[in-house]
This record gives sequence, structure tokens and C-alpha cells, in this order.
Amino acid sequence: DIWQTLRYQPILVKDNASIHAAKATRLAWEQNSMILMEWPANSPDLNPIEN
Repeated sequence: DIWQTLRYQPILVKDNASIHAAKATRLAWEQNSMILMEWPANSPDLNPIEN
């Protein structure tokens, strides 16, 4: 499993996309102890090339 091989705890950035609200997705985050960072709706992306 990829999550057990990492030497750091991943931070997952999520927005209001429906896939992020799915029960299976939330369960996977909980099982893998991921840190979630909410990304507000209508916020610019982190990639300056796309903006």
C-alpha cells in the first residue's frame, strides 16, 4: 500500500467536487489517516500557469 511507504503524512487538498463527498472517498481518507485541507469554491488554483 502506497500510504504505508511514505515517510510523511500526505495532505490532500479537496474542494466541493461531488467525488470528494462520496462515502467511499471519505472512508479511504479516514482509513489512511490523511490530513484534509479544504479548498474554497471559486478560489484560484495553486498553479500560476493555469491562471
